[in-house]
Amino acid sequence: MHIPRYTINITTTSNDGKIHGDQGEIFVDNTSIGVGRGAIEVYENSNNIISFGEIEGYNKPDLISVKEITKDVNISGIYVHIPRYIINITTKPVDGDIEVNDVFKGKGSFEDEYYKGTNLTVSFGEVGDCFVGYKTPESLHITVDSNKCEVVYYTKIPGRTISIITVTEDGSNVNGPIYVDGIFQGRGGVELECRSDRLHEIFYGDCEEYYDNERKKPKYITPPSETVNITKSNYPEFR
Repeated sequence: MHIPRYTINITTTSNDGKIHGDQGEIFVDNTSIGVGRGAIEVYENSNNIISFGEIEGYNKPDLISVKEITKDVNISGIYVHIPRYIINITTKPVDGDIEVNDVFKGKGSFEDEYYKGTNLTVSFGEVGDCFVGYKTPESLHITVDSNKCEVVYYTKIPGRTISIITVTEDGSNVNGPIYVDGIFQGRGGVELECRSDRLHEIFYGDCEEYYDNERKKPKYITPPSETVNITKSNYPEFR
């Protein structure tokens, strides 16, 4: 009994006119038969499946079954272009680090193009130090479907002014070095703004210029460090 055979010519194209049988790998039952163009012969009622390879920026054609084909035919696999959209993110009033899907993209602003349907998680880095700080914005979760421009705001954390004066037990001024959170701020007295959402360590240096040569020891005992907001610290005098 004679079983008919048919020739199937396969080419690739695209809905944006940029593919003309020169791109896109063609497979029959997962075996490659060419790029952009190919041909096969099949018997009537064959169960072969035609599929297509990936091309960046396009959705690949659907699978094609040859079972219903009953004559020689030309088949086109149509790649559908995926639109790209611009995503622009800016941070205000300060420049914060911006990461997209855990990849650093810029400080203060970034702009890039993404394919439609891409899922993005945009996260932001901490801004500030021990003295001035900002609340980090929540992450943005974006499914790309259009051009998007987002401005994300950092909120300043309220500060508190700390005044520190170094004196002796009798109230006399002493030129003691003052450090706040490990940073030298001045001698004898300082006033500065510190973040109110954390404790600050106040540390005092030795007053080497106040030295008792007769006793061969410092004239004053250096106060211990403190982790509280203080307005005054005394240097007790050796007696």
